[in-house]
Amino acid sequence: YGPREVQTLRGFETLDRVVIVGLGDDALSAQTAGRAVGRALATVEGQVTLVATGLDDAAVAEMAAGFGMGSYRSD
Repeated sequence: YGPREVQTLRGFETLDRVVIVGLGDDALSAQTAGRAVGRALATVEGQVTLVATGLDDAAVAEMAAGFGMGSYRSD
């Protein structure tokens, strides 16, 4: 997947949904990916688990920050 591309899989084993998001090569790609997932799940209630195999701690922190930004709404 390319940067910010999101694919949602439903009924995946015991999970309600799995969201796959593409990462880019730039420094903010993890934050951008997190925002894309946050937007995709903004109206969904429940727990979110981030599987970040292969990402360093800084990238995981940026992704989590992006997720918070993406799920924020000001109406």
